[in-house]
Formats: sequence, C-alpha cells, structure tokens
Amino acid sequence: MNKENNEYRRKPVIHLGYGKSASTSLQECIFSNIPEVYFYGKGKVSKDNSKWLTPEGRSITHKLVNVETYSRFTDNELNDIDRHLKNAENSNSVFLFSNEQFSESVAPLFQAQQMKSLFPTGKVMIVIRNQYDMLRSLYKFRGHFLEFSPMPYKGRYVSFKNFVDYAISNMHDVGGHKGRDWHGDYLRIINFSNYIDAYIDIFGKENVGVFLFEDFIHDRDGFIDRMMRFMSINLRSNDLNIGDCKKNISVPSNYIKLKRIRHYFFRNVVFEKLPVFGLVRQLLIRFSSRNNGIHSKEKFTKEQLIELDKILATGNNKINKIFELKLDKYNYPMGTVKSRL
Repeated sequence: MNKENNEYRRKPVIHLGYGKSASTSLQECIFSNIPEVYFYGKGKVSKDNSKWLTPEGRSITHKLVNVETYSRFTDNELNDIDRHLKNAENSNSVFLFSNEQFSESVAPLFQAQQMKSLFPTGKVMIVIRNQYDMLRSLYKFRGHFLEFSPMPYKGRYVSFKNFVDYAISNMHDVGGHKGRDWHGDYLRIINFSNYIDAYIDIFGKENVGVFLFEDFIHDRDGFIDRMMRFMSINLRSNDLNIGDCKKNISVPSNYIKLKRIRHYFFRNVVFEKLPVFGLVRQLLIRFSSRNNGIHSKEKFTKEQLIELDKILATGNNKINKIFELKLDKYNYPMGTVKSRL
C-alpha cells in the first residue's frame, strides 16, 4: 500500500460492531447521512445490488472476519483500499469501514494487526450492549432454531433457558453468531474486554472508542455527538437528517411461536416470503412493543444470572474503568447480581 496513506489529514475509522447493537441502523441511517464520511462497507449499495462498494471490499472483509485462516491481501485488494482512501482524502472526508462481523473474530489480536497494516493511522469504534439483553436478542435472531446442529438436533426449536444453558456450557467453543458453530460461542463473543484489549494493544487507547447501545436508544443525540467528536467531524446530531431509524429489529416471542408451528406443520412451505407472513410479523412487533417490550418472555433463571455475572463481570469492570462508561447505569453484569437477588 502507498506509504502516503500514513499522511492523510483525517484518520480512517473502522466500525467493528457489535452485532445486535444498532449496527444496521448506524450503517444505513447515520453513516450514510454524514456528509463528511466516505463510507466503505456494509450498508452501502453498489450497482450489483450487493451491500459492498466493490468485490475487493467484499473479499477484504471476508479475510478480516475469518482472519484465523490467514489469507494474504492481494495487490488488487490493497490497491482498492488505497484508491478509496485517496478518494476520501481528496474530498476531505473521513474514510469509514464498517462491518459488525469483525467483532466475532476468534483471533482478535491478529485481526487488529491486520487492520493496522491496512490503516496505520486508523481509529476504531466499538458499540457494546448489556449482555443480558444481547443474549435475548441473539436468541430471537437465530438462537431459537438449531439450524447448524448435527442430526438429530438440526432444525429443532429450543427454549430460551436451554439456549442460555448451552451457551454457558460451551463458552470456550469458537465461531460466530453467523458461523456454522455459532450457537455454542456467544459468551466468547460478548465478553467484550477480550476483543477491546486486542485493539488497545495494537492501536492505542486514544484511538479506540467504545460506545453504548443503550445511549443510542435513550440518548441518541448525545450518542451521535460523541461519535462525531471521536471521528473529528465538526457536526452535531441536529445537523443530520436521520429521522426515527429502526433497522433489523428483534422479533417478538409470539413470532417465534408462529415460526415453530409453521416448521412442524408446514415445513416445506416458505411462509416468510408471503406478504401475509410479513404483515403478521410487523403486527406482532408493534403489539409486543406496546406491551412490556419484545423481550418480556425471555427470562433468565436465578442460577443463569449469577453464572453470567461471574463470567462477564471482570471484563466489564475493566473496560468500564478504562473508558469511564458507567455500565452500572444500564445494569451490565458487574459482579453485583447475587447481592441483588
């Protein structure tokens, strides 16, 4: 890559995720609406209707997500990055590379090193979420359905309790929530400090920004303003035409029940493609949102709360102290659950 990239006036920014933490909303509603951002990555529609700027961008992302397989970047890929970085420089824009699957890496330190080789002066943004809520959302996303399990378990629906128990008992497995062994690997993925530590080591704390999903929900203007400052963009949220953006919303419990009935009685009929199925889905989401939220049916047992608190508290307290996040405000696992039960 051209050494001149090191001298760009504005530092490139890499948004690493996490999944189920407003990534789609950020990509499609916010990043794409910031005039001073040159967006490269997921959410940017190209002429072939993919969500990537170029085939090279798609290949680079795949290599970074699956970095443990270690495949060198080709000259075409490096030239593509170089070209887009120069385009960003020429327009005095911040080059922004985004994909939430980056945060699922089984080799975060090596991934950070590879990112550093592509973006020597880069900065990193990571959005995290209360792990209890994230597990609920992951269950609704795909965890309720054992799509990638071996027979005779393949295609079975599982309860939320069994889903959490399985995640705890298999927390040292490797994979990602969209990978073939994703369902046994959630706790490694959402133990944020392991991933964040790797990027601090490689990029330096001053170039790593950690943001809270809960602030995006409850204080969106403040969330966006902090993100703008981190990217060195002199804009505020009220300068952007964002609107009420809600993307990739988790489905309610009743919808999962509907899918379960469909699976057992109409397995070969793809109801999801029928307009009426989408309408039912939206009605259930609206009804659930007005009645104690879409997560009201997914409850942890006392034993699960204590075990998850034990597993996640050390890492949460560490990043809470480093970045002054006030995670206790949003009831993150902080080692205090047992005393409150």
